[in-house]
Amino acid sequence: MAFEALLGLSNPVLSIAIISVAILAAAFFHAFKRPSLPSNAPPLATESWPLIGSMQFFTARWDFFLRQMTHSPTGNFSFFAGDKIVVGLSGDESRRIFFEHKQLSLTEGYGALLGGSPQVSDADVKSLEAPKLEQDGFENYFAKRLTTMLKGPLLAKGLPQLLEDMRSTVDRFAAQETKTTDPFDSIYRVVFQMTMRTVACVEIAGDDALREKVLKLFEKIEGTATPMSIMYNWMPVPAKFRRTYAGAQLYMIFKGIIDKRAKEGRREEDTLQYLIDQGDDVTKIITVRIVHLLRSIHVS
Repeated sequence: MAFEALLGLSNPVLSIAIISVAILAAAFFHAFKRPSLPSNAPPLATESWPLIGSMQFFTARWDFFLRQMTHSPTGNFSFFAGDKIVVGLSGDESRRIFFEHKQLSLTEGYGALLGGSPQVSDADVKSLEAPKLEQDGFENYFAKRLTTMLKGPLLAKGLPQLLEDMRSTVDRFAAQETKTTDPFDSIYRVVFQMTMRTVACVEIAGDDALREKVLKLFEKIEGTATPMSIMYNWMPVPAKFRRTYAGAQLYMIFKGIIDKRAKEGRREEDTLQYLIDQGDDVTKIITVRIVHLLRSIHVS
C-alpha cells in the first residue's frame, strides 16, 4: 500500500515495477556519471557520445587527434573515455610538460590504459595523502632502479650477449630457404629477446620455449585492454579475469626463477640479479619486471 500511496497508483505490481526501474536507473547513472571538467582544462572534444565519451580514441586514434587539434586554438583538447578525463597535448611546450612535469605519474597513466587504475571520487581526494606518499615511493623506487638498469656497467656487461643474440638471429635468417622475413614477427621477437636480456633475466632470454611463453602472456595482458575495461575498470568483464590469470602465470614464472637461483646458490650477470642483490623483496622485484616489460611491449 505504501508504494501505491507514494505514486498515486492503484495497481501494486505497476507501482513496484516503476520504483524498481527508478532504482536501477539511479544506480546506472551513479555508476556511469562523469566528473566535471576542470575550469582550466583545454576545450572539450567536438566528437563525444553519452556515457562512452570519445569512442574515436579507441577506433581511429590518430585521425581523432588530428581533427581535434585543428578545432582547438592551442592544439590541446580534453575528452572523456568513459568516466575518465583525458587531455590531448600537442606542440613543443606540451611535449616538454608531458615528459618533465613531476606531478605526472607514469604508473597511474599506464595503469589506466590497461584498465587497472582505481576509481577515486572527489570526496576521496582530501584523504589521499598517505596513499600518495606510498605511490610516490614506488615511483621513485621504480625510476631509480630503471635508471641503474639502463646505463653504466650493468648494461655494458650484457652488451656482448645482446650482440650475440643479434648475430644468431641474422645467421638464422641467412640459413632459411626462403630469404625473406616478416619484420613484424621476426624483428618483434628479436626486440623482445633483447628486452628480456636487458631488463629481465638470462633464463628467459636464452630459452626459446620459455621466452615464447612469456611473450604470449604479456600479449594476453596487453590484449585485455579493451575499451570497456579501460573506460569502466570496475566492471567484471571477461578481459579482467584473463588479465589476472595471465599476470598470475607471469608471477609464478619469475618467482620460480628467483627461488631456483636461491636454492642452487647460483648468480647471473643480469638485472634480476641486481635487484636480488639490492635486497628487494620478491613481490617488488616481480612488480618492477612486469610494469617495465608491459611498457616495453606496449611501445614496441
